[in-house]
Amino acid sequence: MPVTELDLEPQDYDLDISRELSKPEKVSIPERYVELDPEEPPSLEELQARYRKAEKIRNILTRSSMCNLQPTSGQDRNSVADLDTQLQEQERIINISYALASEASQRSKQVAAQAVTDP
Repeated sequence: MPVTELDLEPQDYDLDISRELSKPEKVSIPERYVELDPEEPPSLEELQARYRKAEKIRNILTRSSMCNLQPTSGQDRNSVADLDTQLQEQERIINISYALASEASQRSKQVAAQAVTDP
């Protein structure tokens, strides 16, 4: 028995071609992805707001880390010094991560600007 083209098509093939070809709905872009004009440096208020956000994030991470590192009742109280050392190390790692993220953002902007200027 030969196979026809109708046999290959799905039975309930429901395609609204006008929807497929129409303009898609607007996608909202979160604040962190909104591109600032690279020629316009951020204002003092914007820099202060960024710094406050970064500090809030650091505090949240430090508090959550402290909850994870709390010594249990069976542990020696000498481990409090170890806890402080661990917290300092985590803070250092957070600061390094923040610096790397900032540098990566700056470099990506530089590469994008260079790509626009170079043909």
